Amino acid sequence: MTIEVTFENCCVGVDQDGKEFNLGAAHVLRALLDNGHNICVKTEYTDEESHKKVYDWFKQNGIYLIGDNLNTKYIDITIDPKDISAHKLIGYHSVRGKFFDWQTAVGILKVKGLLTIQQEEILYNEIRKELYYA
Repeated sequence: MTIEVTFENCCVGVDQDGKEFNLGAAHVLRALLDNGHNICVKTEYTDEESHKKVYDWFKQNGIYLIGDNLNTKYIDITIDPKDISAHKLIGYHSVRGKFFDWQTAVGILKVKGLLTIQQEEILYNEIRKELYYA
């Protein structure tokens, strides 16, 4: 299955001081890759420097991408905090403030059969540590 994930406010958030912070996406995306799924990224960035920053984030987090901004006919599931009407959305507009809520998304991905029960428990703990103890 090919899963498209939005980079902005879904993988990385930015605080009021302009400092970026992870939202827990890397843990979940690596688990999806481990289960044989493909990941592509959707980004609003158009300049080369910002695009490189996006790809560097995925590379640093050990996430192999099959591409970016692909034609939607190749996408099975979209994870986009802004697009609540997308027919391919994971099924829940999961936003905490203005950022995507990966803890809630993990449960939905498990129900849809994309993650195992064991992965769900591990991911909840990893995301909690990253968000609250960073």
